Amino acid sequence: MNATIDVERLDAVDFRVTINDSDGPSQHTVIATLEDHMELAPGVPIEELVAETFRFLLSHETHSSIEAHFTIQDVKRLFFDYEFEMKQRLGG
Repeated sequence: MNATIDVERLDAVDFRVTINDSDGPSQHTVIATLEDHMELAPGVPIEELVAETFRFLLSHETHSSIEAHFTIQDVKRLFFDYEFEMKQRLGG
């Protein structure tokens, strides 16, 4: 499924993500800290870490199944392969 993922930085750690695909739009808020960024993807903008997190989530579930509000740490706890995948995808 092709989806567009738009990431908007709200403040130092909060990001609004809008996903649009053939099923319509959904909006989510995710917290990504500087520590998350440095651990998982230090060489890319933090917005790209957030977008890639959603690409990862969409490979596991539909966007309507993704929580409206969560943290990067929540994703790490729920998906054992997330950290490895992000480091592979983003060179962290």
